[in-house]
Amino acid sequence: MHKVRKKVDVKIKIALGLIAILILAAPVAIAQEVPLHVVISEVYQNAFDDDNSEWIELYNPTAKDVDIGGWTIDTATYLADGTIPAGAQIQAHGFYLIADGGFSTGKDDPSWPDADLEAEIYLRNGNGWCRLNNSGSVVDTVGWGTATTNETQNADNPEEGESIERRSLEDGYAPCQDTDNNSVDFFKQETPTPKNSSSPEMEPAPVELFDAAGNLNGSFVNIQDAVDNADVDYTIRVDNGTYEENVDVDKQLTICSEYGAAVTTVHASDPNDNVIAVTVDYVTITGFNVAGATQKAGIYLCNADYCNIANNMVSNNNIGISLSSSDDNCIYNNYFSNTNNAEDDRNNTWNIAKTEGTNIISGPYLGGNYWSDYAGADTDNDDGLGDSLLPYNSGGDIQYGGDSLPLVPVGSAPILSIVKSDEHDPVQPGGTLNYTIIVENTGKRNCNCC
Repeated sequence: MHKVRKKVDVKIKIALGLIAILILAAPVAIAQEVPLHVVISEVYQNAFDDDNSEWIELYNPTAKDVDIGGWTIDTATYLADGTIPAGAQIQAHGFYLIADGGFSTGKDDPSWPDADLEAEIYLRNGNGWCRLNNSGSVVDTVGWGTATTNETQNADNPEEGESIERRSLEDGYAPCQDTDNNSVDFFKQETPTPKNSSSPEMEPAPVELFDAAGNLNGSFVNIQDAVDNADVDYTIRVDNGTYEENVDVDKQLTICSEYGAAVTTVHASDPNDNVIAVTVDYVTITGFNVAGATQKAGIYLCNADYCNIANNMVSNNNIGISLSSSDDNCIYNNYFSNTNNAEDDRNNTWNIAKTEGTNIISGPYLGGNYWSDYAGADTDNDDGLGDSLLPYNSGGDIQYGGDSLPLVPVGSAPILSIVKSDEHDPVQPGGTLNYTIIVENTGKRNCNCC
């Protein structure tokens, strides 16, 4: 009995050891939230000219200007090594540059911008740190090399002429990743790039959240993060890019792209789930390319009324748009090309009145939606709106009504070609010469040739 117990203990110890190894080997999760405070975004501590060219760059990732007057820069050499003058501010999404006293004339690279503050700061090379201090409250800390002051672990020690720069949350955006681990958040920058208060503002992340009054209320990497942090009547504005996620919308919101569906894609991270699922009334979704739900719907509305779905390209899904127990929604000027384009078990509106304006397939009028399986044609007016097989109802899956003004490409004028016969030319007196006229109708309506 005693021997059996020993064997079990050994097995447990082995199992625990394996679990520990797996945990240590697991990748570090990177925070995707934009920090709610000013951060130290870049440090140039190993300058060629140590007396005149060291600098610290600050970045404000928040949506509001921040008064940093009276804040100090603490270093491994001196506490309160530099003090920011009273009244100094760092603009929302802006920078502030603190540098050595002789920076304006002695900086290593003459093309660098001037500092907002020149102070006699002393940054150690191999075992240094710096800290942004607001009257005794630590705002941010960066340690490098073998420093004993840091956030979790030190950043790598840069070579002479290199800086350490904070990573961005997303390529092309501001340096503001903040996991509270310097070794994860900073990298060695071979080409230092200091920015001051006159440098262009940089967005911290591609998804912006605005309150009902239009005030910026935060920035996020993912659309879902913005939804989770929103209140009723907020607007989420999404920059160009591809967002690999499945979005659940459970609040009354407007979610729109900044530059349209051609450059803004929401692609399902899980193809077995709906790309965008709406479960609340009064939601607007506009300007997205919605794709990748190979087993579900691109856009799914469940118990959701009075929503507005417009200006989207919905393709490569099992179902383009699915409405379940949802009434009084308006769906127009969308492009649908899916295995099944639509299903709807209630009363909803699939087109607006014919209105002048460029539609989603570049036609001259707004009306309904483009459907890849619509078999009708524009037989009247050449306005790019279908006139036959109406209303479009997705093979009966739109159970009540349907799209009465489906969009179709506006055809070009018929192509005419004239082919001469093989008779001799010139024609003799009294002779004839035969020609064949070939008409190719490339339009979407009948062509009368007589």
